[in-house]
Amino acid sequence: MSNDNELILAALWCVINLAWSDDDHSAKDRVEMLKKAGFLDIIRKHSGTSNMDLKDRVQTAIKYLSPEEQ
Repeated sequence: MSNDNELILAALWCVINLAWSDDDHSAKDRVEMLKKAGFLDIIRKHSGTSNMDLKDRVQTAIKYLSPEEQ
């Protein structure tokens, strides 16, 4: 991911939208594919940002990709 906050924020929204589901099973395969592609590790690298909007989206993405950590 880029260091440009706007690009990172857009990418995070894409991940969040792919991982979001109204029921427990519809996003499961997408979440597993995102995790296997390394997105969770990439997202975690941005958790220390001082940008509050970005920090909030990082936390949301981590919650959706790794609910057992919450």
